[in-house]
Amino acid sequence: MIRFRYLILVLILLCSNLSGAQRNVIPSRYDTPEKQIGYLAIHFWDRLDTAYEYDAVSLEQSVVDFLNIIGLTPENMRKKAIKRACRRIKDAPLLMEHIEKYLYDPESPMRNDALYGEFVRRVGGDAREYLLAQIELNAPGGAMTDFSFIDRRGKFQYASELVREGKYLALFFYDAECEHCRELIGQIGSSSELAYYFANGVLDFACIDISSEEADWMGLPSLFPAFCQSLLLSDTSFFSEGKYIFRQMPALYLIGADGKIVQKETSLSSLLQYLGTQSAN
Repeated sequence: MIRFRYLILVLILLCSNLSGAQRNVIPSRYDTPEKQIGYLAIHFWDRLDTAYEYDAVSLEQSVVDFLNIIGLTPENMRKKAIKRACRRIKDAPLLMEHIEKYLYDPESPMRNDALYGEFVRRVGGDAREYLLAQIELNAPGGAMTDFSFIDRRGKFQYASELVREGKYLALFFYDAECEHCRELIGQIGSSSELAYYFANGVLDFACIDISSEEADWMGLPSLFPAFCQSLLLSDTSFFSEGKYIFRQMPALYLIGADGKIVQKETSLSSLLQYLGTQSAN
């Protein structure tokens, strides 16, 4: 009942807020909120040519509206909606740029790698295979790719050895010279939530320097609080084999107690939100 009322409310809002280029009269045979939202998704871009008369901001907002609808569309209708949308995107590449921005940017609150992959499979062009490989590499639900590092005592280890029963593992990849990395390092050091999850056996936090020379790194103090493990990447094939992708630095991954990826290239706030939800359950 709650979901039904929610869909009704969303449907009202969507129908009232969609621009003229995307507003469609819903036939009476689509007699449930789910079917009506599905109809809107399938026919959203029917008047795409008209949409180009709008300014860039309006067009981008249309993409956001479309992605919000897709997120509520039943799977059988969602696939048809994406297929139909991709036919139009081939004639309007700017739409795909907006879809990438909202579904694949690590900082986007709408990020959904799997959904982005559905669009890439249909309109990826020459970069299709490369993009799909990036999306599928260390995707949530898959096993973590192993790699080696050394700790502050010079001990050689593998990331798989850090996985502990009943605990999550955060992998924080950083470059000591990266200004954005230093900003997030400061947030990690001041986070009472991370300290709490570590103290209560919920989370281990591994910080991996990916760029420093061993002699230099060993001679410098750790940048991290006591609950973090300060480590230096030592895997000679890490980059040549493309074991992980870093679309921006730093990069944060959350690993489950079973060694499988839970969050890929996530943000600290998303990681904490996830842990908070799991703890509540």
